[in-house]
Order: sequence, then C-alpha cells, then structure tokens
Amino acid sequence: MTTSSAPAAAASPAAELARLEALATVIRTPCGTGSMVWRQWGPPSAEPLILLHGGFGSWNHWVRNVEFLARHFRVVAADMPGQGDSDDPDHPFDADSLAAIVAEGVRRVVPGDAPLRMMCFSFGSIIGGVVAASLGERVISYTGVGAAGL
Repeated sequence: MTTSSAPAAAASPAAELARLEALATVIRTPCGTGSMVWRQWGPPSAEPLILLHGGFGSWNHWVRNVEFLARHFRVVAADMPGQGDSDDPDHPFDADSLAAIVAEGVRRVVPGDAPLRMMCFSFGSIIGGVVAASLGERVISYTGVGAAGL
C-alpha cells in the first residue's frame, strides 16, 4: 500500500455550495405573486442573524461565512426579491417596497419580538437599512458593508 503526502483535493466550488445548501432549512415568504426564499442554518433557539446579499446575487454571497456564523447564531440568509431563487416583486418597485417585502419576511421567519442582528452587503445594505428602521428596537445590531448611498 502506498500513501501520499499530498493534501486531498478540495471539493469543487459547486460541490461545496451544494453541501452547504443541503444543510439549510428553506423558508418561503410572500413576494409579488410568488415567494421570497430564505435559508437558515444553526440552532433554531440561537439569536437570529439576518444576512442580505448584494445586487445581482443570492444567499451564496455569504457562502464563506455561513458555517462559522452558524456556530454562534441562527443564520438566516435571504435571496432578495427578484434575485437568486426568489420571485420577482410586484412592479413598479423601489427601495421602500422592496424593504417592505423583506421586513415582512423577517417578521415571518423570526416571529414575535425577539431581538435580531442584521449583516448586509452593498445593495442589501441599502434595503437592510430601511428594513432595520421599520423593525425598530428589534434590531440590536446592524452592519452594512459597502453601503453606498445609505
């Protein structure tokens, strides 16, 4: 028997994405005539951390962060309206109407008045800022990365 000292080949990006997605619980909330898709990892009883991705993306903008964060939080990553696996919002739409869809989704995914945290990137930061304002004191932490124009 021969052994190799070379490290095992890393999983392909597609395989790693599929593995992480298989670990998620998928939740759907209303969006236009269809649904907005959310994926959740981590203990259901842990403090919720809502992740909103940048424009022209999906939950997988957070692929390198999900497992680490799920050790400490109930990670809830959205596919923003009209992006990823989420259906299109009603037209015409603007930042306020998109934020209303996302805020209602947060209220359904994390019901009641439990405190939550938000981490948002780029386009998600802009919509997330409006969402955080509408959720008020429930949001105990808001982090916006690359939030141009907020």
